[in-house]
Amino acid sequence: MKLLILSILFVTLAVTTPLTSLQYKTKYGSVIQGDEPYTKAIAYKMYGDFLDTYEDLTMNKGDSYDRFEIFNDNMKKVIAHNKDTTKTWKMGVNKFQDMTDEEFKIYFSLDITSDDEKCSATASPRINYNGDTDENFSWREIRMPHSAKVVTPVKDQGHCGSCWAFSTIGAMESHFLITTTKYAIMSEQQLVDCAGDFDNHGCNGGLPENAFRYISENGLTFEGTYPYVGQDQKCKYDPLYKRITAKGPFVIEEGNEEQLVESIRHAGPVSVAYQVVDDFRFYESGVYSSNDCENTKSDVNHAVLATGYGVETGLKYYEIKNSWGSDWGDEGFFKIERDQNMCGIAVCNSYPLGVSSVYGKSGELIKN
Repeated sequence: MKLLILSILFVTLAVTTPLTSLQYKTKYGSVIQGDEPYTKAIAYKMYGDFLDTYEDLTMNKGDSYDRFEIFNDNMKKVIAHNKDTTKTWKMGVNKFQDMTDEEFKIYFSLDITSDDEKCSATASPRINYNGDTDENFSWREIRMPHSAKVVTPVKDQGHCGSCWAFSTIGAMESHFLITTTKYAIMSEQQLVDCAGDFDNHGCNGGLPENAFRYISENGLTFEGTYPYVGQDQKCKYDPLYKRITAKGPFVIEEGNEEQLVESIRHAGPVSVAYQVVDDFRFYESGVYSSNDCENTKSDVNHAVLATGYGVETGLKYYEIKNSWGSDWGDEGFFKIERDQNMCGIAVCNSYPLGVSSVYGKSGELIKN
């Protein structure tokens, strides 16, 4: 029986035409949403197209049957979730579809914890802002005078637990635009390789708060100068290439979501952390919430960037920029329920202060 299934599967793989991730979602959307039957024949077709669409990312390395079964089990979970009318968010198919839960955690080092990686217990002195916070606000909608968007493009951390570096750099890039109106793409790899003395651990995790402290003492260079490779390396940073600096982190009071909203609105995007649990990897749209995640500082395992907030179908949410590529979730973003400390989203938050350029003798920003 297994040989027959493999034969059908390989025939299916041989005749599929590569689709983009968007085309894949469009082609199979009615099945994924539970509006059309999910049969074995459809499952084989979906898996064949999945392998073509995510050829460089799939976990399949020749064990087609075993990976098909994992894909199939995950698809059943996705469809069952989407048919449940009590859910406030929708699942979809993405590049993690043929991973087990354990493989996914290992892929991003989500199960690694360190006594060093503790969020600060000391909040910065409160800043009182003039002006309200609005009901809905997004830095994604804000452009600088030269038309650059405050929120820079979504990146992909790859097979490396470097979310903390991407959260940090996302905040630095946005705050640099806000304070200087200049656009710069900065180096995550520098943090991965060089910020270890500040209780960060490269591809095995770290904290934006600690990374901001590293930047305040060492500066930061451009991504073009120190490109991302997604693995731990010996530090290659030369202070001669310091282009951006900051004055350290502002730490938001633990659990204070009113202050978090105020900071997003009036200061800029905020580095936040929360706990990723099994169902989250299939997020596609809506306001995410979970009954399975925990919400203390010792539970959070993934750092991201809060870029806005709002209300959708009566639910308050945070708008979050992730670092799993723009083909994941809602163009690389997701929404998570607000004012509930959902999955610990309010316990470990900070943003950079005093982000500025490093200038040469001529008074111009030094280029890389």
